[in-house]
This record gives sequence, C-alpha cells and structure tokens, in this order.
Amino acid sequence: YGKFTRGELYGDKEHYNYDTSISFDISSYPVARFVNEFGFHSLPSIYTLDRILSSPEAHEFNSSVIRAHNKNPPAGSLEYPWPADRGQNQLMTGVTKYYPTPNITGDARALLAQWAYTTQVFQAAFMASQITYYRLGASRGENNMGAVYWQWYSFSGQLLSNVSKEFVVGPLNSTRLLRSSGLSAIVPRGHPPNDAWLHLTLQTNDGKHTNEQFFHPVDLKDCLLRPTKVLSRPMGHNQISLQVAHGGVAAWVNGKLFLT
Repeated sequence: YGKFTRGELYGDKEHYNYDTSISFDISSYPVARFVNEFGFHSLPSIYTLDRILSSPEAHEFNSSVIRAHNKNPPAGSLEYPWPADRGQNQLMTGVTKYYPTPNITGDARALLAQWAYTTQVFQAAFMASQITYYRLGASRGENNMGAVYWQWYSFSGQLLSNVSKEFVVGPLNSTRLLRSSGLSAIVPRGHPPNDAWLHLTLQTNDGKHTNEQFFHPVDLKDCLLRPTKVLSRPMGHNQISLQVAHGGVAAWVNGKLFLT
C-alpha cells in the first residue's frame, strides 16, 4: 500500500486517509485503473448503541464503552480500556471541521444520537466525493473501470458458489461545461458565500436522464443556518414522511423533530 510511482496510470490502489483536513481535497485521491478499497469509519446509529450503553455516562462521546468499540487503530493488546484517541479524534474532527457541532444539552442520549448521525453524514460525503472522482477517471488517462466481487470457498479451496455477473458500463460524458475558481467568481454578486448554496440539475433533451447535485461553497459549520422545524407523519409500518416546515434546506441540518 502506498508503494507506487507517482504519476503512474496503471494498476490498482487503495485510499485510507484519516486526515480529515484533506478529506475533500481531490489531489489527495489516488489515480489508478482500479481503486479496490477506500472509506472512513463512523459511529453506528443510536439504536445500535442503545444495546450496549446502560447509563447516561456511557452515552458520552468518549465514554469507555464507546472507546472500547472503536478499533481504529487496533487495540494491540488485551489491556482494557485500550487507547482509542486517534480513532475518536478522527470521528470528532470529521464533524467539527465541516458541520455544526452537536450541542444538545440536558439529554446525553440525544446528544450522542446527533454525534452518531453527523459522523455518518461526513462518512457518506467523503465516500461520495471519492466515488465521483474515481467515476470521472473512466474518461481520463487512467481509464478507471474496475469491479470487485467476493466468492465463498471451502477450506479445501473449492469454490462454493459463483455470484459474478457480467455487466456493461455505458459511455461517460465528462464534457467540462464551466470552470470557475474563487468565491467571488462562483457566488452571485452581492450575496455572502456563507448564505448561499447551489442546486445544479442537468437533464437530457428527451427528459429520460437527470443528474442533480448540491454544493455549498462554505463548510456548513460556518454557514448562516436557520433554526429548522421538521414535521413527520406515519406512512405505514416502520415508515414516516419528513417535511421541512420552515427555516432549513435539509432535514438533518441542525434540525429539531416534532412528531405530529
């Protein structure tokens, strides 16, 4: 891992970079014919954590129970509780650098739920950024066109099942329509960058294909977010409908949930 000639366009690479200060810097992503592993860890949902946390103290972000379940880096010994400073700090900075810091008071479980969900938001955004970059590589010199599948074997080496499936990747149009740099050139004149977000929709003439993207030029933690009210109503078994009643642009951005 990491042993390659800079600038090469062949072979496969991995990307496990836990320095959250450069998570969205595409120049830190590998360029290769195939990227076989990449990702970032996050906390599980609060409902999963509820199964192992039995006290308000255990619901703290850095409680010994939560740290015991953070295996990044691996424990290295049987000593308990083992150090998890690095992994916990990675989770924390992924949130605090880019998103509003969870700040619920008086309810340890609700605060941890906010932390857990926001670590998942960062994880999803980081992986989406990489997937978009690697997908674009299919139209560049590296010709990034990879697929990976897992197979079951017996300990004798016999293949137990074959779940591979042939598929064809359609042509990718990566025409550059616009290039602009600097907040003054990107954000409409007269509007502060921390109070603007871009909704980009690209549609084919026949209307059969649509691509939708959202972009905020400033990290959400520095944006002028409004207090958000989210309404919900049941839609059936284990299903609810969420609606942003006022104030916000997304249900998860610093919102409060009101059941109706």
